[in-house]
Amino acid sequence: MTHERLTMRKIQEVLRLKWACGLSTLVATQVPVSEYHGRFPDPTLADAILDRLVHNAHRLNLLGESQRKVHSAVRPPSTDL
Repeated sequence: MTHERLTMRKIQEVLRLKWACGLSTLVATQVPVSEYHGRFPDPTLADAILDRLVHNAHRLNLLGESQRKVHSAVRPPSTDL
């Protein structure tokens, strides 16, 4: 079994146990939900994982400029003389 597949199985097992106990899971990502399935090499495990993540999910889609850019310590040089 490849390292990647083993990792997917572990993720699936953690999500299964959390779901069975009624516990929440928070996922923060820049990847759109429509692209999740393609990120997993095994379609069967992808279905199991995504079923636990997406079913009954509350999604927050943030808009606007990245706050890292807005609050960055590195500022462009001033052109004022």
